[in-house]
Amino acid sequence: MRRVRKLEDEGLRKFSIGEEVFSKDNTHQKMTVVSYSGKCCSCAIEKDNTQKEILFFEDDLISEWQIPFY
Repeated sequence: MRRVRKLEDEGLRKFSIGEEVFSKDNTHQKMTVVSYSGKCCSCAIEKDNTQKEILFFEDDLISEWQIPFY
């Protein structure tokens, strides 16, 4: 039987910890990736000390260069 490797073993993730990301729904809110748990990543909103972390699926986040121009 073939061994299936986990994402944590390979380091095959879309974003690295500490990288600035944006939600696909709200591209004006800049966030920072804090930690990963499987395919979910915890993000902290910049300039907002009251809210701790928000959990997003990896596919719901985009990098700054992926924000569409309007």
